[in-house]
Amino acid sequence: MSILEVPGARLCYETHVSGLLMLMAPGASGGADIFKRVSEHLAAHNTVFTYDRRGFSRSQLDGPQD
Repeated sequence: MSILEVPGARLCYETHVSGLLMLMAPGASGGADIFKRVSEHLAAHNTVFTYDRRGFSRSQLDGPQD
């Protein structure tokens, strides 16, 4: 797990590196964990990037949600 500092938040993300990039964008739940099983499978042949949306799961807000 890595943390990216952005204005107003700290975003949690993970990368699994091997081949073409696949960005897995979470919807309503906001958390990357929903992709855990499929990203493990896809990482054998692709670079898989998952993240927790701002203010959800492990990504924390530093101020109010806009």
